[in-house]
Parts: sequence; C-alpha cells; structure tokens
Amino acid sequence: MSGCKMINTAVFLVYYLFVENVLGQCDSPPSKPNVLLKAAYVKQYEFPNGAKVVYSCEPGYQRTAGRPWITCHKTVWSELTLECEAKSCGSPGEVLNGHFVYEGTQFGDKASVVCHEGYQVAGRDYRMCLDRGWDGQVPLCEAVKCPDPPEIVDGEIRNQLSGNVQYNAVVIYQCTKGFLIGSRELVCTLHGNYSSPPPQCKEISCLNPTLPNGRKTAGFGSDYKYKDFVSFACNEGFELLGENTVTCEENSEWHPKIPTCIPLKRMCDAPPPPTKKTATLKPGYIAKSEYRPGDRVYYDCKHGFRKDLSKRDYIECSRKDLTWTPLRLRCIRVLCKRPPEIKRTDKIRGHVGDLVFYNCSQKQLSKYMQCEDSGEWSNPSECNVWCRKHPPAVLNAKPQMTKKVFHKEDRVHYECEPGYTRDISTLAYVTCSQDSRWTRPTLVCSPTG
Repeated sequence: MSGCKMINTAVFLVYYLFVENVLGQCDSPPSKPNVLLKAAYVKQYEFPNGAKVVYSCEPGYQRTAGRPWITCHKTVWSELTLECEAKSCGSPGEVLNGHFVYEGTQFGDKASVVCHEGYQVAGRDYRMCLDRGWDGQVPLCEAVKCPDPPEIVDGEIRNQLSGNVQYNAVVIYQCTKGFLIGSRELVCTLHGNYSSPPPQCKEISCLNPTLPNGRKTAGFGSDYKYKDFVSFACNEGFELLGENTVTCEENSEWHPKIPTCIPLKRMCDAPPPPTKKTATLKPGYIAKSEYRPGDRVYYDCKHGFRKDLSKRDYIECSRKDLTWTPLRLRCIRVLCKRPPEIKRTDKIRGHVGDLVFYNCSQKQLSKYMQCEDSGEWSNPSECNVWCRKHPPAVLNAKPQMTKKVFHKEDRVHYECEPGYTRDISTLAYVTCSQDSRWTRPTLVCSPTG
C-alpha cells in the first residue's frame, strides 16, 4: 500500500507542475504608441511565467522615461513604462534672401522655404526632419531674371539694358516708323516673364467717315491716323442712333461704329409683356415691333383661365404721347363642378387638366375623367390599369411626357440634362406595371467629359 501512495503522490506532483506551468503563461505583450517590441519576440504568442521581453523606440523617437522591458508574472505582464518622444532636428539652417516656414522641428516635420520678393527657389524648396536630422541641403533663393527683351519690327528699345534683366526692371519701346500698338513698357515679373507681350509698330489709317442726314462737329478733314477722332450730330428732324464720337483704332476701323441718323419717332414701340402671369400676348402681335397711333394689341388668358368680359382685353397706342394705355384684362381660373359620383372617388379637384379616378368592377382596374377648358368633365375613359403618380425622379435627368396619365405597358423616356451623358448600360425609361406602379429607374446621367 505504501508503494501505491508514493506513486500517486509523484503523479499528482507532475500534474500540479504541468497545470501551474500552463496556467501561468502570458499572451502577446502589450503595444504602445511610438514603441516597438524587439524582433525576437514579435512572432511569439505564449510566454512562460517569469519571461522577460524588451522594447525600443520607433525610428525618429528617443527614450525619455521608463524601463525598456516588462516581465510575465503568472498570467499578467508588468506595466510598460517606456516613454518615447519624437527627436528634435533643431534649426534647418539660414536661407539667404529667404526664410523657413515650419510645421515643427521634430521627426516627420517639414520646413518649407519662402523667398523674399524678387527671388525664387533653386531646386527643392523644403527639408524634412528625419531620424538623423534634416535631410538635403539648405535651399538657395536666387534673384528672379527675365530673358533678353525681344526686338520689334520698325521699333527699338529706348533704354537698352545690359546683362540680365532682373525683377521689376522696366523695358521701354519706341517706334521708328508707324504707331506703337500695345504696351510701351514691359516689366520683369516675379515669375521670370514680362508683364505683357511686346508692342507692334504699324502704319494705321481710317477711311473718311460720312453720316447721311448728319454732319461732323469735330475732327474735320479727310486723312485720319491712329487715335484720331470725329464727332457727329444729326440734321433737324433726325435723331442719332449710336455714339456721337468715334476713334480710329489699330485695325484701321472706327470704334465704336459710325452712328446713323434716323427720323424722329412717329410710332409706338413693341407692346410690353403682360404684368399678370395668367395673361399672354396674342401670337399675331409678337413679331411686330412698330405701331401707329390708334393701333390696338390684344391679349389672351393662358390655358386654364378665361377672360372676364367686363374688362378690356387690349392696349392702344396713344395719339397723345406714343405710349401704350394700361392693360385692364382680368383672367379667371376655369373650375369644373363636383364630378358625378359613380362609386368611390380617390380625389376630387376642379382645375383645368385635373383628373378624377373611379374604381371599376374588375379588381385593380379604374377609369378617369378630366376637367376640360369648357369647365365640364370629359366622358369617362375605358377601364384599365393606370399609373396615377408622376414618374419617379432621376438625378440629372428629366422625363419627356406628352400626357398626364399612363396605362399598363406605357413608357416614359428620360433625357439627361445639358452637360450630362447617359450611361448606355442603363435604361432610359420606366414602364407602368400591372400593379399601377412605375418600374424602378436605372438611368445614370454622368457629367460629360
């Protein structure tokens, strides 16, 4: 019996040690910003009791506090106290004729160069703070220079500059023949180019202007050169249409155009548009622009409205001052009376164009009547499946409809709005289905180009 006890005790001790070892393990070590676990421990997922792992700071960071290791105690890691802060690169240097603009001076920060006015960066215009300090060299700010100013035909540079043309230098041109067209002075800009194209020297002359039923009041003569001007006035009984003074310009044309003298006004102008949104000018008067005193212009009411016959529906060209008399037209909305009720109605409205639907004896079928211009309801339609709602909206597209009500299998096509193009893999229409609903639109209109 004593032998059996010894064997059992040994077995229990081995088991205890095994369980203690397994249950005392730690999982993967914890992580922390800017801190890296040493490579030797990265792929290990279980650590025995008493195990120790070591950390280091990420590249560009340095240790400022705490221990770089932790220890597994049974199943729990000791606290990771290592603190790492970004390294400082200090000053990136001094820029001659410029200065740095900093994001900061720590690892990962950028310092960009801004040159003084009249200077530009030669090469890369920034430095980066890296693990070992600022990269590259201190950028250079070189003086802005413009190329030699171009020569012009029949002209010369009055202040010929020697050597390089630097920022803000002014080049002055003059003509040896003809007239100078364009800017006489060119300035070397911050971008290393000139403020405008070089001028031209041209011979410019304009024809002698004449004004039928009028006369010159200034600029007399027959030979006119660049920038010469002429002023005009009309004879008695005529009025000037256009500007009274014109100038000879570089294209050898008068600007603005030579005016004309027209007879003094003897008619009314085109009739004004109606001030009321419900009225409209009759088609026969739209294109006509002149009317004699006493002429009348008539107006109509828009669709869905009728004239109040007690009010005047025209305006007249006044003989006194050649102006139009006020429009007195009054337009009254046409309403249909309450429609006859056959069965249950879905809705009752009475404006022109409104629809009233009635249920039919067959399931899902209905018929409708429409309010007409006469103020009466139309005869009932046939019984059918009708899509009563407006076709669904499609982004950047509009439905093309010629009627207000649609029956089963009817289609409504869409067109993409200007500036948008249809995706040809999508359908450009929706269909009225058996359940009185529109099929779901698939059209896609994307910006053109």
